[in-house]
Amino acid sequence: MLGRKNRYIPHYLVLMFIFVNLSANSQEVELLHTISSNQTYTLNLQGDKKISIFLNYYSPGIIDYSVDPYFFVKGWIQLVENKKKNIDGIYRPYNDLVLYVSSDTNFVQIKNADDFKLNIDTTNYTETFYFPSFNNKKNRNAIWYSGDKGLIINNIDFDKKNVFHNIVIKIKSLSYEKKHSIDITDLVISPFGDNNIFLEDYNVNIHSTSSDSSGNLHVLLSITNEYVIPSSSSTGGYYYIMLDKNFIIRKNIYFETYNQGRFISFIDDKYKHPLKERYLIVADWSDSKVIGSFLIENSKITIENEWRYL
Repeated sequence: MLGRKNRYIPHYLVLMFIFVNLSANSQEVELLHTISSNQTYTLNLQGDKKISIFLNYYSPGIIDYSVDPYFFVKGWIQLVENKKKNIDGIYRPYNDLVLYVSSDTNFVQIKNADDFKLNIDTTNYTETFYFPSFNNKKNRNAIWYSGDKGLIINNIDFDKKNVFHNIVIKIKSLSYEKKHSIDITDLVISPFGDNNIFLEDYNVNIHSTSSDSSGNLHVLLSITNEYVIPSSSSTGGYYYIMLDKNFIIRKNIYFETYNQGRFISFIDDKYKHPLKERYLIVADWSDSKVIGSFLIENSKITIENEWRYL
């Protein structure tokens, strides 16, 4: 079954590696999926001065779904050759990012109070950086506050670079040692939106691989992307990729087989075939009405009965 699962919101967004290995005849196929929440930015000031900013993005321990989404950040900031200073702050996607420079070397992460309120003790903060989103048409000026003085500085588009996924297929021929790496990130992320912090719970795995007599490699990936709010945005399916003998992608297509509240797919246990698998598309949790079906053979999908949104 490709569909819903029990899950929770992680408190931290961390660097994660997902490694899958399958063999297709004389070729070994690996999938490497990395998720990074650590980013480094460079901010140019007047003259030759620069500020380096390192941020780690992480989720609040308690999430209030009645308000616009926000995330916490922690890290350090360094002006030219000066010592690094601890920073923490709040990132509101497509709204703003506020960073607080702390004089306390023992860093403590921001946490929500039980009533969802953000109780931030500003006693140990010596400086503040305010970065409005580039989406803000009225004000795009970033400001560096030190005491009661404010300095306008260049802005950074944090909406374009925060958390990101990187997905690579690695192919090794068993007849020689050389490996080929193909970055498929844009292909397999595109059905689900942008590659950023809103890609809440994205998972990709190799379902199967096969080779044909022409030397083409067929790779079938299973993908899900789950959301808590709104759960109706949760979707999933299969992504088919065909590479020729020179490891150039010649075909690629995504099949959506799971859409929360609309339809979901199950393997048809009654279907018996030595090479094929049959899947049924069922109206999601309503009357279990079968609205479509498809076959998987040699890592390729054939639509048997096309399904549509109800």
